Amino acid sequence: MTLPAGAARLALAFAAGAASVAAFGDWPLFPVPLATLAVLGWLWVRADSPRRAAWLGFAFGAGLFLAGVSWVYVSLHDFGGMPLPLAAFATAVFCLYLALFPAAVGYAQAWLATAPPVRLMLVIPALWTLAEWLRGWLFTGFPWLALGYSQLDGPLAGLAPLGGVFAVSFAGAAAAGALAMLATGPGRQRVPALAVLAALAIGGGALRAVEWTRLTAGR
Repeated sequence: MTLPAGAARLALAFAAGAASVAAFGDWPLFPVPLATLAVLGWLWVRADSPRRAAWLGFAFGAGLFLAGVSWVYVSLHDFGGMPLPLAAFATAVFCLYLALFPAAVGYAQAWLATAPPVRLMLVIPALWTLAEWLRGWLFTGFPWLALGYSQLDGPLAGLAPLGGVFAVSFAGAAAAGALAMLATGPGRQRVPALAVLAALAIGGGALRAVEWTRLTAGR
C-alpha cells in the first residue's frame, strides 16, 4: 500500500481525527473511531522518525478536537460574552493544546520502535490510554472525546464494568491496531490480528450479557 507524501499524510491524519467525532453523537457509529485510529496507526508505523510521527499525532488530534470541542467557542462567545475573535482564538489554542497528547503518543511509540504487530496492538493502545488518563486530570482535566465513550453501542462496552472507560479505550485502540494489521500487514501477521479482533468482539459481547446489577425491592 503506497504511503502518501508528507503534506498528504498530515491531511489524512487530520481528516481521520475529524471523522472520529461522528461516533460521539446520537447514531451507533462506534466502528468509525476504530477505523480512523487504524489509519493513524498505519501512518505511525511507517513514519521515518519520532518527530514526523508526533506531527501526525498532532494533526489527528487537531482534527479530533477542532471538530469535537467547537462548543467551547459557543460557551465563550454566546454565553460568556467574549468577543468573537478572542473566543475563536482561545478555542483554537485550547484544541491545539489537547492535540499535544496524541502527538506525544506518536513520538513515544516511534521512539520505542517495537515490531509493528506489538506496536499496533499493545504499545500504541497502552500509550493512548495513558494519554487519555493524563488528559483527564492534568490542569484540572478534560476527558472529553475519550475513545472509550465512543464504544457505548458496541461490544467493547462490556469491559466498562470491569475497568471503566480506560479499559474500553485500551481495547478500542487494540482493535484499531488489529484492523491496521489485518488491512495492511503481511499474511502471517493477519492471523494474530484476526484473533485479537475476535477475542475483543466475543469477549466484550459476552461481558455485555452479564447482569452486573440487580434491582431489589426497597425495604
